[in-house]
Amino acid sequence: MTTIPNSSATFTSPEQAAQARRLRPALASAHNPEFTLLTSAESAPIAIPEDLATVLRSVVDAMSQGVAITITPLPDELTTTVAAHELGVSRPTLMKLIADGRLEAHKVGSHTRLMTADVHALRRQRRHEQRRAFDELRRYERSIGIDE
Repeated sequence: MTTIPNSSATFTSPEQAAQARRLRPALASAHNPEFTLLTSAESAPIAIPEDLATVLRSVVDAMSQGVAITITPLPDELTTTVAAHELGVSRPTLMKLIADGRLEAHKVGSHTRLMTADVHALRRQRRHEQRRAFDELRRYERSIGIDE
């Protein structure tokens, strides 16, 4: 695994991708409380909470595909700049989402802040809408014979 200095991106080597592919089936079937970690032969097993297990599964899944991984801790509240980045939109578009009532925000002095959970909920919703629109487009293409 290679980490670039001053960056949170981690790149997976082919050997690590192969290791992750071997580990993936065990993690896919692991459910709390059976999902445990052994740090050494002498240590006692440590139960992995389900939320953390979900994160570990995602990381191992990405590594098994050989892709770069970025894990970024976020505070409970986000600035409009960070929230726009998380949503993949411009800051003016974010402000329009707030004005339209699609995203809640509050003021801290003169600054607009958003709850991280709200931003991520909207991101999930937008991705779901995008997938649904893409699926509809694919169905339409098949219905008119453009399926390739």
